[in-house]
Amino acid sequence: MRWWVIFVMGIWAMAMQIHPSTPQHYRPRYDISKALPLTKGGYATARAWEPDSLAYASYFRIAELGGFEDIKGIDLSPFSHPIAYVWLAGFYKEEISEDPFSKWAYLHKEQVTLNPHYTPNGNDFYFDMCDERLQEKRAQYLIQKCRSLGLSGLFFDWANEEFLYESGFKPLQETFKKRHSNQTYSSCIQHFFERLKQNGLLIVTNQAYRNPEILQSVDYDMTESYLITEEKLPNGTSYTKYQSLEEVLEYFKILGELKKRFAPYGLKDFIYMNYAAPRIQTTPKGILRLSPKKEILYSFVLARMGGFIPYTEVPADHSLERSSLYFLDLGAPKTRMRRFAAGWYKLYEKALLLLFDSVTDISYYTIKGLPQGFWYDWEEGVWLQSKDSLTIKLQPNYDPITRQFHPEAKVLLYAR
Repeated sequence: MRWWVIFVMGIWAMAMQIHPSTPQHYRPRYDISKALPLTKGGYATARAWEPDSLAYASYFRIAELGGFEDIKGIDLSPFSHPIAYVWLAGFYKEEISEDPFSKWAYLHKEQVTLNPHYTPNGNDFYFDMCDERLQEKRAQYLIQKCRSLGLSGLFFDWANEEFLYESGFKPLQETFKKRHSNQTYSSCIQHFFERLKQNGLLIVTNQAYRNPEILQSVDYDMTESYLITEEKLPNGTSYTKYQSLEEVLEYFKILGELKKRFAPYGLKDFIYMNYAAPRIQTTPKGILRLSPKKEILYSFVLARMGGFIPYTEVPADHSLERSSLYFLDLGAPKTRMRRFAAGWYKLYEKALLLLFDSVTDISYYTIKGLPQGFWYDWEEGVWLQSKDSLTIKLQPNYDPITRQFHPEAKVLLYAR
């Protein structure tokens, strides 16, 4: 069966055509009983103090559950690879009362921090990552914490040296150069991560790609807000900002090349983390906050088109970010992201992903050259039968807050 699907999909990829159509050709079916191909999601975040959040995150291969104190006492047996949040760059003074390593670092701040007498924000101390004693002591501490709590690894925020070049951190940069004239901060980060990896920890980082050498010792690296992000209007109203598709495609190229370059070292993938505002609905009883399904679908489709792992948070209400999208088994990719007249598509072994540039009204498109069988439209919740073609329905992705139309995404799942 598998070889037949691959063979037919290969032929389809060469012959597929997508054209505008009419409602008369749209024939949704609600009476089809076929199982959807499902799998575990790729990556999710969770609030350790919320049972529903933990339950949802347990269906993902990697789940970031918060800091060590958040995780303590939680049963991690349902999780495949639970990881904890760690701020790589330093620690806050108030942490020394509850964190033994921060206490040790504070007592030895003259040697192991870059700012023993100067704090950019009043209570923050920054590690000298090239101090060998700090590296050894911190690695031992993190390894012991992961083992005692049953964690697979760690998510490191600020996982590059770029902060040293910001205006408020110039004294730290000067201190580092005086101490380590022949070293780079990023090379020491890479060495530190390698210590942890050699002890079996899964290493997930935030934007390590900005100093590519660090990726030699990273399993997964994360980008933030590269597809969509939550922002506020002058009146304080939250909305979802869509990033320029031109810029998105440029980063796809950059990160795709890095993924290929560092795969031999163990880099597995990039995680595309995005943020969305809730959709708002006004009712006689007041304002309702709804799941931003269009935004979640858009981010999912676009990230998967780029070949990366998607996840979208809804910071205002994390329950609104939960979606069955992440559990769809698309199979292996059969084509790259390809252009057609009205947008983009990418073919997977078990799915077709579509992205339309602009949809300002309910529209219909016919796709010709598909293998025969049934296709499930995830957004509409209907089955569509293909003999030599099928017609899909598109709903405008309109944001009433900004009064803008955004690209419309579509996921079609194949069942012979």
